[in-house]
Formats: sequence, C-alpha cells, structure tokens
Amino acid sequence: MAGIITALKIQRRNTHRVNIYLDGAFAFGLQRDMTAWLMVGQVLTDAEIADLKAKDETEVVYLSALHLLSYRARSTTEMKKKLLQKGYGPEQVKVVVARLLENRLLDDRKFAETWVNDRVAFHPRGKRLLAYELSHKGLDRPIIEQALYSIKDESSLAEEAGKKMMNRWSDLAKNEFIQHCVSFLGRRGFPAGICFSTARKLWEGLYSETDE
Repeated sequence: MAGIITALKIQRRNTHRVNIYLDGAFAFGLQRDMTAWLMVGQVLTDAEIADLKAKDETEVVYLSALHLLSYRARSTTEMKKKLLQKGYGPEQVKVVVARLLENRLLDDRKFAETWVNDRVAFHPRGKRLLAYELSHKGLDRPIIEQALYSIKDESSLAEEAGKKMMNRWSDLAKNEFIQHCVSFLGRRGFPAGICFSTARKLWEGLYSETDE
C-alpha cells in the first residue's frame, strides 16, 4: 500500500478529518491534527502507513472518551466498560485510559468525593447506599471509605431526606406515617435505628405544627 501522497482533502461531513490519497486513489483517513507533517509528493512506506492508522484509531477512541466526559465525570472502570461497549479494542482502550489518567481527566478519588458531596447536597442517603453506588462504579474500598469519611452525622441526612417526602404522608395516621417514612429511609440506605428515630421525630414535628 506504500505510495506517494497525491492529495490531502478535508472531509465534507467531518472537517476534523482528512482523506489521504496515494498515487491518485483514496487510501485512508486521519484526524486533521495528525496530518500537519504530511504533504503532497511525500512517500509513505507500509510501516509509516500502519503507524499512522494505529495512532489514528487510538485518537478516535480518545476523542470518544472526551465526549463521554463532556456529559459527566466517570470512574476509571466506567470509562473502560463504556469504551469497550462501543466496540473499541482492549489495547486501544488501555492506552487511552492511561492517557486520561496521566492528564488527570480520570481521577477515582476526586470522582468519589464529588459523587458523595452531590448526593449529600441534593439527594441525601445513608453511607450504606452510597458505598453500594460507588462500588457499582468500580471503585476500590479504600477510596470509598475515604469519600464517606466526611459524613459524620447520618441522622441529619436522614431527617433532610425525610422532610423532602413527609408532605406526601401528612394525611396518614401515626403508625402509617412512621411505616412509610421508615421504609423510604431504609431504601435510602440509612440504618434501621436512624430510620425509626427520624420517622418519630418527623411525626412529632408534623403533629406540633398541626396543633399550632
């Protein structure tokens, strides 16, 4: 396939890629920034062509990874699985993930901390459920434990979570209110003792407000 470059043409549908023509015929395409050193009249050997194609394939995987990160942060395991699901080769994925880690675009510790902080701020839940979620993201136990260390008071989180839902149960009798609240907080990963104490506290607060 070795030959002389006779044309370099930017693709119409994707201006980030360039078509390479050898000896008057289309040969292959490359990412645009990989063609800076190519010129018409230049001879490409089989080895050079193979190297260009391999680098281009890796660059395509890298750009796909950046696209995924543009939506939200991802754990290292998540990124590997997603790229493999897209059909990219294991070796290419390995190289790209290593590059992302080197550039700190993947950082499992930061990911875990951000995940916990966002959950605590917007969707309160217990340590048990948070640990499950982070484990499901492929994070190691030491990283999970470090991320959860900042949670000192699960009772406050349980109360905050319950308050977001208690209006739905305001017309229920005490036993039903507590049952619904305990079930909800249990699903949110809070320990049983905290679930019951929080449910009773929320009921008492609701009952006090009704008397006023």
